[in-house]
This record gives sequence, structure tokens and C-alpha cells, in this order.
Amino acid sequence: MKIDDAYIKSIKDGISVQPIEITFKDMDDDGKEEIMITSNIQSEGARTPVRVNTNAVFAFEIFESGIQLKDITFKDN
Repeated sequence: MKIDDAYIKSIKDGISVQPIEITFKDMDDDGKEEIMITSNIQSEGARTPVRVNTNAVFAFEIFESGIQLKDITFKDN
């Protein structure tokens, strides 16, 4: 199986992402607060031959002009 942009587009409707927890932290002790969103990611349906059920932590940096994705860390359930 080749996981490329075409494959991702074909399964995007079969992926659910549900937030579990949202926290605000200074992860780098640099005085800048970050938003940490822990979410459960699951695949559903026949188009997804590999079943996905994992948690991910999305880290966003907060700037005066908005927020930006900094990192994604996957965790076992």
C-alpha cells in the first residue's frame, strides 16, 4: 500500500478526530504560552485497510497575530 496524497484524500471522510483535553502551558519555559490539544484519532469504513485508534497531542504556539501548529506527538491509548 502506498500512502500518498491521493490515498489520504480518499480516506479523509473515514477519519474522525475528537478532542479529549485542551490545556495551556509554557512547554519551553520561554514565557510563551502554548495550546496543547489532546485528541483521539480513529479510522472508520472500508477505505481504511489499516485500523487507526490512537491519541495525538497537537501543540500550537500563540503569537500576537494568531496561532501556528508547532508539533504533533502520537501516544498509545
